[in-house]
Amino acid sequence: MNFKGARWYKTDLHIHTPASECFRDRDFVSAEQWVNKCLEERLDVVAVTDHNTGEWIDEIKLAAQGTNLTVFPGVEVTCSESKVHMIILFDTDKTRQDIEDFLIKINIPRSEFATADANSNLTTIQIVEEACAIGAVAIPAHIDEYNGLSEISFNNRESLLENENVNAVQVVHEMFITEKTEIPKKEMEEKLFEHYRKEISEQVYKDWKVAAKQAVDKKKAILTFSDNPHEQGDSKHGLWGIGKRYTWIKMNEEVSIESLKQALFLPEHRVKNDFETKGTPFTLPNSWFEKVTVSNTILNKDEIEVDFNPQMTTIIGGRGSGKSSILRFIRGVFNKLEDLDLADSIGGSNLRKEQEEFFKVHNNSTGILKKDSIIELLLNKYGVSYKVKGTNFSNGEPKEIELYKKNPETDIYELQDVKDLNDFFKFDIYSQKQIYEIASFPNSLRDRIDSSIPKMEFLKTELEKKKNEYIEQSARIRSLNFHISKKSKVKSDIQDKKEQIQSFRESGFENLIQDYKTFTKENEEIMNFSNSLRDKQRELAELRHNFNINEVKTDDFNKEYTSEIYGIMEKISNEFEIVKSLLQDAETKITNISLDFGKEIKESNWYKDKVVNEHKFKETKNELSEKGIDDLDKLESSSNELIKLEKDLKKIEEYEKDLSFQYTIRDKIYTRFLEIRNEITETRNEFLNQILNDENIRIDINKLRDRNHYIKKFREIIQKDTGYNDDMIKVGDKCLHGKSVIDNQQKIIEELMEIRNNESSDYGGRFENVIKELNEEQLDELKLHFPEDEITVKYKPNNSSSFQSLSNASAGQKTSAILTFLLSHGNVPLLLDQPEDDLDNHLIYELIVDRLKIVKSNRQIIIVTHNANIPVNGDTEWLVAMDSRSKDINVLCNGTIEENVIRSEICDVMEGGESAFKLRAKRYNL
Repeated sequence: MNFKGARWYKTDLHIHTPASECFRDRDFVSAEQWVNKCLEERLDVVAVTDHNTGEWIDEIKLAAQGTNLTVFPGVEVTCSESKVHMIILFDTDKTRQDIEDFLIKINIPRSEFATADANSNLTTIQIVEEACAIGAVAIPAHIDEYNGLSEISFNNRESLLENENVNAVQVVHEMFITEKTEIPKKEMEEKLFEHYRKEISEQVYKDWKVAAKQAVDKKKAILTFSDNPHEQGDSKHGLWGIGKRYTWIKMNEEVSIESLKQALFLPEHRVKNDFETKGTPFTLPNSWFEKVTVSNTILNKDEIEVDFNPQMTTIIGGRGSGKSSILRFIRGVFNKLEDLDLADSIGGSNLRKEQEEFFKVHNNSTGILKKDSIIELLLNKYGVSYKVKGTNFSNGEPKEIELYKKNPETDIYELQDVKDLNDFFKFDIYSQKQIYEIASFPNSLRDRIDSSIPKMEFLKTELEKKKNEYIEQSARIRSLNFHISKKSKVKSDIQDKKEQIQSFRESGFENLIQDYKTFTKENEEIMNFSNSLRDKQRELAELRHNFNINEVKTDDFNKEYTSEIYGIMEKISNEFEIVKSLLQDAETKITNISLDFGKEIKESNWYKDKVVNEHKFKETKNELSEKGIDDLDKLESSSNELIKLEKDLKKIEEYEKDLSFQYTIRDKIYTRFLEIRNEITETRNEFLNQILNDENIRIDINKLRDRNHYIKKFREIIQKDTGYNDDMIKVGDKCLHGKSVIDNQQKIIEELMEIRNNESSDYGGRFENVIKELNEEQLDELKLHFPEDEITVKYKPNNSSSFQSLSNASAGQKTSAILTFLLSHGNVPLLLDQPEDDLDNHLIYELIVDRLKIVKSNRQIIIVTHNANIPVNGDTEWLVAMDSRSKDINVLCNGTIEENVIRSEICDVMEGGESAFKLRAKRYNL
């Protein structure tokens, strides 16, 4: 929990020590053992609440020193009414003496401290009032079991639970407060027997249940503590039970009785008993700002540091205190300007220019930076701390933006390489002006909606992929049609070639030509075979030439073995020479085979007929030349061309068969394109239905109805940004007429095709010329061009049962609607600069406050405001008050609402001071 401000603590505020007579093993348990058991159970905050005594308070506090355990001194008082038990908790600095003073004040004699007879003669309400008078907190103990509020009358319980100083009760049994289906009697009695190891009469447990229900109906904080039994079902106390039951409570960084009171004031958001959650009720967001440090700017001489809580941080201050500058510094370091461009494009404002003139080196009247200004941001991403440092400023942007990562072992920040800071650490930031501009143009929410849907990027990628596939498929179909269009010419050319070849056939050497081709082809095969024989002859010659073995020198051999080895080697050498002679024989043999083959071929009938054919071929060719007929090359060329033409015709016929299949593929692509487009609309609707539960705000997705988007994109496709206004109006009217935009768009495409075929239309002549000049790909794009979904925001005015268009709303109602959306989803840090400017206090309380208390559990909120409702009723975890009296930007104080100095500053800055606040309260009769 290394951050500033309020945070969740695991608490057990009803624990006994050996100071209670009913603590088993009293003589064998030390204060150190007691504290160690608390730490073992991972408790953060505990209370010592012995029966009518404070004897062990100081010992426990001493044992807890140096640990992370916070100890509330306390006592469990026995009241006069039916011995009802009441837990009284004191601030952490109180001692045994303070507890004993209180016991005496409520009429418990010192001689009876910690005894079975000890009890106050005051009623439960009187004891609550006495505790309140000294700043203590009173909590009725285990109201749904023995010695609980069920022991007193219904009316007395009502009076006690209606007392403004009783904000919480301890409950033991979840089944008594559950809102689920009524638990059967048998099941209830079985659970009670298991818990107490004895039977509980029906009348007794019915009284327990009534008491618990009363507390729930009075909206009291329901607390669960251990009352540390010695073992399961044992009515005596002991170490075993410590921390077995607990409640998560959100309190200040420095735990105090005041921070406990604040938590009990807002139990819905600050208290989670173990019926609701066993684990930590809050986990740190994946990304959050830890701190910003600004040094040496025009606005501040001294370095200023602003810490942030991972949940909600509120920055307050009077006019000119520089509270909004904190967010401008952050925006400037990240150079986050695209969202300002959007607002400017909607309403014609100058938000980007204002930011750029603020975040630049000072020149005349603009710029708050100096060249040696330094701005540092500490960021936390997935539990790792990073530092962003901006230095060497000029021309509105730092020359150096460096990112450092904290090494957890050395705590040193190490330089990192980052290309896009906005991509590395994402956050949302809005000013009141931005929100108002968005409210004036609700379709601008579309991108915001899409960016919040994880699935949407995939869908849009798939849609673009199908669009490209459709265009490619259309190009393929056009190519097929182009080839098919040549069919008649190819058939005509085939006929011409056949007639030309026929004339050659009539001259009488068609057969001669065919034989000549056959002999030529056969001769090639025979020559290949002959060449292969010669190759093998050469391979044998090379093998024989290199077929040798090395001679072994026996000079260095032992003379005793020389003769023997020489004899063996000589034998082998002789045998090797025989093998070598065999290779010589093989070489001779294959040479003779090759010669015989050539001789036999020349003596064959085939060779004789080939020679005759060649002679006749040359003779006939010469004769044809003398008669003025071209040589055979023309016949060969014509034959080859005929073959090619016939192949082309066959391909065209295949194209014709394939064409219908390709059309089917394109139709499927188009159908899938429409399915994805429909899924995009459905996904947007599902997202909005999921996040918007506000009864007074509704955001509708009107499928394919954004006229402005349709016309703008249509102009982009035909490449005409301006002009043709009447024709564009007609196109828009025709597309959006009736219910079926998809059918309408196809009709528009048919009209455009008719224009390209020089048919008449109701468009202007200049527009018709534009359409005629479009290429095929542009037409394909137009076929897939549909309007985007239209975003309409509606609100329900006060005391109205029907929704109205946001266009008719006031500035405050518009802002409230958009804020509702912005606060309804997302998990990156959200920075808001005075979003309440257009809202009255009713809207602020009903809208912003309730939303903030929910949203901050999922994402970090940093909000600059001048309205007290936001930090107070929004229960901010950390508040930064800027100094309104200083000429420079300075932090006057920071902390939580539990701290007096913070409450005082809120009252002074936001309420006009304590006197003004009290005067208003009197006039309102509060």
